[in-house]
Amino acid sequence: MQTTERVIVRSLDSDVFLLLLSFSDAISKPPIFDTGSGNNRRQPNITDLAATMSKRLHDAIIGLHAFTGCDSTSCFAGKGELKALNMLQRNQYLQDTFSRFDTLEIISGQDMQVKETFVCQM
Repeated sequence: MQTTERVIVRSLDSDVFLLLLSFSDAISKPPIFDTGSGNNRRQPNITDLAATMSKRLHDAIIGLHAFTGCDSTSCFAGKGELKALNMLQRNQYLQDTFSRFDTLEIISGQDMQVKETFVCQM
């Protein structure tokens, strides 16, 4: 029986990238994201990328995706999920807010204000 040393996921969708990054610690083999086409094809190692992130940022990615990443969230269409990820990387308040996104039943006024500011900056 042949075993593989890694998992390769082929997709052009940045949603897949964010979800792989968010769940990288739950995948038993190192995930490789195979994306792009022609001369722009690339294969970033998701495990290596996740290792460079703080735990807070890692935990916030799934909240960011829930808030902006769904293809059906039309108000963010064309804004770019990678732009949102870059904003998240640079802002501690966003990381704190989005890392709590799935744990709260009621959103605090402060968290709501942070999200409103984020939406306006998008």
